[in-house]
Amino acid sequence: MGDVIKVDEIGYQMNKDVLDMKKSKGLQEIIHILKNGSISVEIRSHTDAKGTSDYNLQLSERRAKAVYDYLIQNGISKSRLKFKGYGETMIINRCKDGVNCSDAEHAQNRRTVYRDWE
Repeated sequence: MGDVIKVDEIGYQMNKDVLDMKKSKGLQEIIHILKNGSISVEIRSHTDAKGTSDYNLQLSERRAKAVYDYLIQNGISKSRLKFKGYGETMIINRCKDGVNCSDAEHAQNRRTVYRDWE
């Protein structure tokens, strides 16, 4: 319990909460995991530090909700899911506000992960 479940990338259209299905192989992976197991997951969406922290928090919340909705549409029970947007509060590299970073470095921070709970 509390472990992060690793799956492939989940992508979104730039600055939107619309899933980019060409870059979202991880969605099918998490559906497979959930349909073949009994775990429940929190969908955790993160952004890079570009833009304001308020904007990023709202965007990440909408993105987490988009994944939540997609999983429900694909047969996963609401009772096994919860979602939360973390915005730029959990940057995984040096690319915080005011730090010059490449697009690739910023991309590392734009992610959706799953943590099991119950």
